[in-house]
Amino acid sequence: MKWMKRSVILVLAILAGVLFALESGKVPQISWDAYAIDGKGQLSLLREDGKLWRVSSSGELLGETQLLQQDEEGLSIRYGDMVADDSGTLYLTREHCEVLVDGEGKRQEVISLEEVVSCGSDGTIQAAVVTVDKTALSGLSTQSYFRKLQIQGDTLLAICEDQGRYDILKVQPYGDASPETLSSFFLETEEDGEEEQALIPEDLAALSDGTLVTGKTTELLGAASACLLNSLKVVEGIDHEVHLVSPQAIEPIQTLKTSYLGSINPRLHTDEILIALSISAATDKRAALALSALRQLKGCEVHSSVMLSSVDEAVFKKLGMHLTCEPKTESDNHQ
Repeated sequence: MKWMKRSVILVLAILAGVLFALESGKVPQISWDAYAIDGKGQLSLLREDGKLWRVSSSGELLGETQLLQQDEEGLSIRYGDMVADDSGTLYLTREHCEVLVDGEGKRQEVISLEEVVSCGSDGTIQAAVVTVDKTALSGLSTQSYFRKLQIQGDTLLAICEDQGRYDILKVQPYGDASPETLSSFFLETEEDGEEEQALIPEDLAALSDGTLVTGKTTELLGAASACLLNSLKVVEGIDHEVHLVSPQAIEPIQTLKTSYLGSINPRLHTDEILIALSISAATDKRAALALSALRQLKGCEVHSSVMLSSVDEAVFKKLGMHLTCEPKTESDNHQ
């Protein structure tokens, strides 16, 4: 865990240097959509249109490159997430987009192909590590398949989503082996007659070994809280059916929230369930074991099918977990 702490400090220090350089006019004002820091401390900044900057730890602009914006077939290329390994090789997600015109003359940009490509520090695209033909999934769409990249040693993990199905892909970027699907999961939907309702709020956590853990909204817990408890159970090998916090202990907290503190939502947020877990840990060895495993969640990926509250976002941030959310709100049935 010490190397993780040093990595976080390094990231903050480099970003602070960049911000200082921007303010002082040392480098021009730039905006970016993704960043990555390699093992040598060099920072790379990437914009959606393929503009790539390299910045030193002191905030000095080392160089800038314009990545390919069109493929050989004339399709436009859009860039997404980016990570770097210790050698300085970058891994980028990119989408090949085409414009379709319907019978009414309306134009829409859709994604026909997605890739994870390796890129040298000088901006030279080296190879396609993973290629996904969108027509082989759910057909052409406007939604990205690759959502998040993560480097773990010599392994590249990709968190992907296609129409509610989430995949965790394990890629060996230096070998010829095909990507391995470590986990796959479909989000649930509710149906009312023939009309499909909004997704049940559900969170996914990708642990360091690629294990996919889920959590769903219940009468007692929000999806984020359920996902957090389930992740702790998996880390410590605790049976899923075990209640780390007794339902009878949660109900008085719900009464306090709704009857005395004026809250509309009775379900426990992540901060509240962690307090309840710490109380249970005083008398329950399994709860104490789960509580001690919180540090092991640092660096894990969390994805929510809806926008989370600021409270839950803050807790995941304090735990060092990387959170992404779909741009959706919970349905009225789950407020």
